[in-house]
Amino acid sequence: MNEKKTENTNVEVQANLKINRANTEKSSDLWLGIGLFSILNFILWKSISYIMNLDYIAENYSFLLYKAENFQLPFGGLVLISLFLFGIVINVIIILFLIIK
Repeated sequence: MNEKKTENTNVEVQANLKINRANTEKSSDLWLGIGLFSILNFILWKSISYIMNLDYIAENYSFLLYKAENFQLPFGGLVLISLFLFGIVINVIIILFLIIK
């Protein structure tokens, strides 16, 4: 009787170990994806600020909309705001994809 109970416990422990291993791999993939996308975002904002000669954009997100009104660009800061919103949408899609995966 005790041997059968021990065998069942061993099977349960092995099943739990497999589940934990799978969850750990999924979690590490998620953090790797978030880290890589953070680096991508930083590069994106640095390149946009370099192209538009606006170094403060990469450092100061909170004043983005206020400063967008003062751009000497066609359509004001519409181009930059749309790039910013597009970046947020892409971020959300990729993070959701990583969570679902």
